[in-house]
Amino acid sequence: MFFTTTGFHGFHVFCGVICIAFVTGKAFLGKYTQAHHQGIETIGLYWHFVDLVWIVLFTIIVSDLEAKAKGEGRIPLAVILSEAKDLRSLAQRRSSRDSSSLRPQMTGA
Repeated sequence: MFFTTTGFHGFHVFCGVICIAFVTGKAFLGKYTQAHHQGIETIGLYWHFVDLVWIVLFTIIVSDLEAKAKGEGRIPLAVILSEAKDLRSLAQRRSSRDSSSLRPQMTGA
């Protein structure tokens, strides 16, 4: 299970790196403007989605392995979901903090 999910994750990371290289090339050629930058937004969302999925999967796999090592059986789904909720709220806080620093600051006229 671990190697299968790691392989799928590696494949998606590889695809993401190729897409980021493509978007970067288009950016250097001046294909994006302030009004037209959907490609950058899309690959950014894809990259962070792949990252978030891996964090959740890794947490589930490691928690399950630790529980089996202790002889406890499987971790309850409620515990896993609460960990995923904490990660999601952390990602949202970081995202809002990062995007607020990118907004142009208005000065008094």
